[in-house]
Amino acid sequence: MKKRSIATYVILSIITCGIYLIVVNYKQMTELEIEGANLKIPAWAVLLLNLFVGAAGGALFGFACDDAINQIREKRGFKKEDNLVLWIVFGILLPIVTGALVQDAMNKLIDGQGTPKDPEPEQ
Repeated sequence: MKKRSIATYVILSIITCGIYLIVVNYKQMTELEIEGANLKIPAWAVLLLNLFVGAAGGALFGFACDDAINQIREKRGFKKEDNLVLWIVFGILLPIVTGALVQDAMNKLIDGQGTPKDPEPEQ
């Protein structure tokens, strides 16, 4: 995964009228897949939906990334976070916010930040 500046992501997405947003969203999904997450929706499908049906693509991006990031969190020993509804709603209304939230979650994983899992009870 690559650590990216959220401010740069937002500014370049606005300046390029969403082209940067679509490219980086695709890169985010492929990086999550490389990291070991099993994507429920292929990155190419989300890319095409982002291009032709913006709201649906944004919602599916939020849906797929929430699950993928939680898979990686679990592999690294962190608790899952339930951001599904938030990311889907923002994906429909403001896809730039969903991309920024996903990048923030990825940056935290890169830095090793997260809530550790509770220890398993001894029997």
